[in-house]
Amino acid sequence: VTGETVIPQGVESTITFVPDEGFMLDEVLINDEAVEVTDNAYTFTPEGDVTVSVTFTEKIDYCKITLSIGNGGSITVKDELYEIENNKYIYVPVGESITLVFEPHVNFELKTVKVSGKTVQLNEDNEYTIECTDTAATVSATFRSTDEESEVFYTVTAFVSGGGTISPA
Repeated sequence: VTGETVIPQGVESTITFVPDEGFMLDEVLINDEAVEVTDNAYTFTPEGDVTVSVTFTEKIDYCKITLSIGNGGSITVKDELYEIENNKYIYVPVGESITLVFEPHVNFELKTVKVSGKTVQLNEDNEYTIECTDTAATVSATFRSTDEESEVFYTVTAFVSGGGTISPA
């Protein structure tokens, strides 16, 4: 609603922004300056006349893809439209797809890739495309060393005393 409200000097005031069905809060400007809004509300104490401008945009549902990357490699996004946030998350609009590229480091190879707990097969370029139909997915990649010198093996020798066994022995 467009209009005016009068607030006495020095009195704290809270403005609440309520998006219509299918919309979300996009931006709030106080005197042409963007402000942080928490839970669709902004609290302030005016120090003069204030102009509040609010923009709502159509709500888009996203699926959150969580990445779990083992040592020895990396996951990148093929399409520059999306980026990995905090080295762990990708947000993709529901109904869209995203192609991930799995890249082993030197002396490593890709061992397994799982999407939401299920092992998947990559194409010849070590890529996998996810169709975002759910609201969340987890992608995990494990890599193994191809350098025999980097693998260390130990011998475990078992001694049994009394009435019992050790397995494996």
